[in-house]
Amino acid sequence: MFPALPLFLSLSAAYPAAQHVQSRQADNGTSTLQNNDDVSYYVSLTLGGQHYSVLVDTGSSDLWIAGDAPPESADLEASCNVTYADGLVQGPVYAADLAFSGFAITNQAFMLVAPDDSHPAGQGILGLGPHDGSAVYETLGAPAGFPILDRIFQQNTSTSNYITLLMGRQQDSDEVFSGNISISTISTGLEAVLDQPHLPVTMVPIDESKNQHFQVLLDHDGLRGPDGKLIRLTTEVEQTGNNRQATVLVDSGFSLSQVPKSAADAIYGRIEGAEFRELGSGIGKTWIVPCTHEVNVTFKLGGVEYPIHPMDVAMDPAPFGLNNLTNEAGDASCIGMFQPMVLDLGASPTFDIILGMPFLRNTYTLFDYGDFIDDEANQGDPYIQLLSITDPAEAHVDFVNVRLGGNDTTGNQTLKPAQALDTPSSSWSRGAIIGTSIGVFAVLCLFAAAITWWCRRRRYVPVRTHRSRDSVDASTLPQTPSAYFDYSPAYTPPQTPGSRPLSTAPLLTGSWTPTSLYDASDVELGSSRPVSMAPSMLEVSRPISMAPSISPARPMSVAQSRPASAGASVVDHTQRE
Repeated sequence: MFPALPLFLSLSAAYPAAQHVQSRQADNGTSTLQNNDDVSYYVSLTLGGQHYSVLVDTGSSDLWIAGDAPPESADLEASCNVTYADGLVQGPVYAADLAFSGFAITNQAFMLVAPDDSHPAGQGILGLGPHDGSAVYETLGAPAGFPILDRIFQQNTSTSNYITLLMGRQQDSDEVFSGNISISTISTGLEAVLDQPHLPVTMVPIDESKNQHFQVLLDHDGLRGPDGKLIRLTTEVEQTGNNRQATVLVDSGFSLSQVPKSAADAIYGRIEGAEFRELGSGIGKTWIVPCTHEVNVTFKLGGVEYPIHPMDVAMDPAPFGLNNLTNEAGDASCIGMFQPMVLDLGASPTFDIILGMPFLRNTYTLFDYGDFIDDEANQGDPYIQLLSITDPAEAHVDFVNVRLGGNDTTGNQTLKPAQALDTPSSSWSRGAIIGTSIGVFAVLCLFAAAITWWCRRRRYVPVRTHRSRDSVDASTLPQTPSAYFDYSPAYTPPQTPGSRPLSTAPLLTGSWTPTSLYDASDVELGSSRPVSMAPSMLEVSRPISMAPSISPARPMSVAQSRPASAGASVVDHTQRE
């Protein structure tokens, strides 16, 4: 469905022998992220003796770079391609020694892509998803084609197989922090992430294994809107036991998170001056709202609430090249960053929601890949842990200082009545309700007539015993730990100016909307974590790419190419189709 199968070409050259991964502890396994206007996050690595800036993408699984082959590299005489939501990248497969985040890897396989406006020379994508979604792995096989993290984890079997991701926010009145990514270590001050609930990665069917992502279940009461009330969701993922629990894909490559249309309507549709429109610039259709209106949204996973900073719910349009965005009333407007799903997820979707950068800027996220003990058969189960780092009170102050110039007028802001929300999806729902009501009334009339006729019959009719319906037990939720952890970076890491690709949003048309109703009623590193204690679950059949929005490889709203595994509009840096 998503990932179009990579092109498999014959491999006629012998793969360089002697692969080796060496840990350099002096670097502590952490790299500083380069934050490009909150729409893409890059990290530096060295490949074949040359430096590159690559997009961090937990939604895809391949490493590729644009430009000429590094001086110290070998052509493996094989080629492959990767299809993204907004196009594809293709090219020959090479191998070279790589240095990344304190680890040295010999003979790491990667794709070489011809540079263009969307894929500038010297940039690329670092796919961090499961290896089963990798085109290079499919082409070369094991062990030659293993992605970077597989190589590191297989060589260092005594360490825990996880990475952590901390994304900074530039549109903030406080000290700017670009963020970091670490391998098998936790940043000092954020150790509480290890105490958060383990969110098991849900498995896709075997025949969809190339679409396996880091995806978890949202709680049944997992989304609350600006009025604090529940936004009800119904999953379209057949394997989900509780249809009130949506499956969410956590993808660092999406500039805009993707939600069902009805959920986006419930978040933004009742705001005065809000409009749903086509924005172009690779973004597609989404809501815009007056920049002066504070919009608050909260997600809930594993019994823990994760409030979203209002400047992540509605973002300044300038980074997307929309400097003078206004609504019909002439009010300066911001972009709704929880966009109606732009991808066609097909008849049997494997997820309902994509939580991208707007969500991840509010959490310190740990992705556990499972621990290699002896071999893959003894691998632990993958999971995610999330630590909330957004304090709603502080976020409100940030909003007032940045958007309102320090003059708090949010107390005068109101929402339209719930029934005033008039969108295609809600109109259809009302029509369906009216039609259903008429049908039910007619059936009741016929039933009453039949009962009357039956009672008039002068004969004995035995009373039938009816079986009571089985009751459905509500899903139990774990105890709720502290929802907010107060974290302030010890310092502001230097930011590497990087050219940001043009729009990164996927260029797909068509949308899919699950049934949903709006219910009115340089950081110090600390402890390296113990070997994975992931909850027991089915063995991972093979992770898929979790493409982000804006990725250097694919033209999107922020321009990137990436496997459309989880499509996003603007800026899915690497989503596989």
